[in-house]
Amino acid sequence: MPKEKTVAVWYTIDDYLELWEDHYSFQFAKSVVGTDGELTFNVVWQSCALSPSTSIKWTPVYGLNWTLSLPTGGLVVDIGGLWQQCDLGESYDILDTGLWAPSDPSSATCKKDYLNIGNNGFKYGEYLGIHILVGIKNGAGTFDVIYVDPKKIGIGMHASYQPQETCQWWYQAGARTGTMISDIGTKIHQYDMSHSSPKTGKFYVATRYDFATGTWVDQAEEPPRTQLGLIRTAGWNEDINSKELKLLKDKMTQLEQMLSSFLKGNLSSGSKDGDFIGTIIWPQNTAEAVRAEGISAVCQSLKDQGYFTGDEWNQATNASIVTFCLIGSLQPSGISLRDKAIWDDAFATITAGNPRNGGLDRITTHQQTTDPKAQAKAVMNKKLNGYQELINA
Repeated sequence: MPKEKTVAVWYTIDDYLELWEDHYSFQFAKSVVGTDGELTFNVVWQSCALSPSTSIKWTPVYGLNWTLSLPTGGLVVDIGGLWQQCDLGESYDILDTGLWAPSDPSSATCKKDYLNIGNNGFKYGEYLGIHILVGIKNGAGTFDVIYVDPKKIGIGMHASYQPQETCQWWYQAGARTGTMISDIGTKIHQYDMSHSSPKTGKFYVATRYDFATGTWVDQAEEPPRTQLGLIRTAGWNEDINSKELKLLKDKMTQLEQMLSSFLKGNLSSGSKDGDFIGTIIWPQNTAEAVRAEGISAVCQSLKDQGYFTGDEWNQATNASIVTFCLIGSLQPSGISLRDKAIWDDAFATITAGNPRNGGLDRITTHQQTTDPKAQAKAVMNKKLNGYQELINA
C-alpha cells in the first residue's frame, strides 16, 4: 500500500512579508524518468497562493494519458485522452480509438518498476504522433499532470516512464498549476521523498525559504507551533497590511518571551492552581484587526500548552486582558471578564499616571479561594499594586 507523503511549507514572519510583497506563489513539481532515461521536471503540479500554512500531500498512485501538442513554457497542458491508472510494472496499449486496453505484461517492451505503453495504435488527422502524459491521483479521484514527454510516439511505437519521488519547489509569481515550467523566481530546491525520515519514520519534511540568504531550510520535525500560530492568524486577515503585521510581530515577540518566562517560573515553583492574568497595552490607533489577531495568537499558544483561556478588550486604555489557567483546574474565576465596573476601576488607575502609553504590561497571578468576594478583592489589590509599580518604573 503506497504511503502518503507530505511537504509542509512554513515561514518566519519577515520572510513571509517579503514574499507577500513580491506577490509570489509556491510552485511544486514532481519528477519522471522519461524515454530518454533522464530525470525530468517539466510541469508545475501544484501552484499555491501564498498562505501562512501550506501542505502538499500525495499518495504515489500514477496514471497515463496523451496530448496532441507540446505546450511551450507557461502554457497549460491540453489533455487529449482519458486517464488510465497504471501501477509500476503494468502495461497498456493505446487503441486506434484513442482509448486504453491492457497489453501483454510478458512483452519484452514491458519494464519492471515502470509505467509502460506496449503499443500505440492511435493517429489523429495530420498529427504524426502523440505526447504521453504522466499524472498523479488527486483527492477527487482523477489525475493531475506531472510530466509531458517532449518526444512523440507514433503508430506501432512503445514507451516506458518511471515516476520518481524526487521533488522540486520554488517561489514564482502567478498561478501555474498544470503549466509547463518556464521562468523561475527564487532558487529551486530539490528534495528526495522516496525514503522516510530516520528521525521520525514518516515521509514528511517541513521546509522554509530564507529570504536573506536565498536558501531553503529543511527539517524532519513539525515547525514551531507558536510561530506558526502567529503567522497563521495574522497572515490570513486581509485587513492587516505589512506595516501593521510588523508591529504585531514586535508585540508578539515581547509577549511570547514574557509568557515563556512567566509560565516556566510559575510551573517550576509549583504554582499551578492559580488563575493567571496578562495584559497587552497596544499603541494608539492600532487597527482592530491587528489586536484581534494578536490576542488570537496568544490564546492559541496558551491552548497549545494546556490552558483554558479568556480575553477582553478595554477601549478606554487600549488594552487587552487575557486570563488563563491549567486545564483540569477550576475555570478562571477571580474577576469575571463580564464585570465591566471592576475592570474600568482598575484601568482608570492605570490611565491616571501611566507615562508608558503603548507599552507592554506584566503578567500577574492570583490563587483560587473559596470566597469569590474575598478572592476578587485580593486579586484587584494585587493588580493595582502591580500597576502602581509599573507606573513608578
